[in-house]
Amino acid sequence: MNSIFQEQARFSVNMIDYHLLPVESNEETINVTISPVDSITVTRRSLKDIVLSIRRSLKLEPVAVYALDVEVQILIGFEEGIDTSSMKDEEIIQAFKKSCGALIANVLSRVSILISTITSANGQMPVITQPVFIEPEQEK
Repeated sequence: MNSIFQEQARFSVNMIDYHLLPVESNEETINVTISPVDSITVTRRSLKDIVLSIRRSLKLEPVAVYALDVEVQILIGFEEGIDTSSMKDEEIIQAFKKSCGALIANVLSRVSILISTITSANGQMPVITQPVFIEPEQEK
C-alpha cells in the first residue's frame, strides 16, 4: 500500500505544560514509576493537507513531583490525486502511524530531548524517553 502522505512535512512545538506538584511525604525518597503515554489527534484537516498533534504525557505513579506534557504539531500534505474526504480521522491517524514511522521517530526524539532537559532542570536525573510512539495501555 502506498502512502497517502507526501514525504515533506513541517513540525513545531505547540505546547509544553510543566508544573511542580506538592510532595506529601515524610520519606526522604519516593519510589515513582514514570510511564510515557503518546497520542495523535487531528487538529485541522483540508482536502490538501492535515495538521496532526502528537502529545507525550508523563504519567507518574503515585502522582508526585511534577506533571509534564509536550505537544508537537505536524503539517503534512496529502499526495496529489488522493481523495481523503471519505476517510475518518482515525483512519488517517492509522495510515500516518503505518507509513510515517521515520517522521514520528524524528519528532519523538526531539520531544525526548525536551523532556530530559526539562526534567533535569531542578538538579534531578533526566527522564529519557524512547523516540518511538508509545501506545497507551489498554484497560483490563
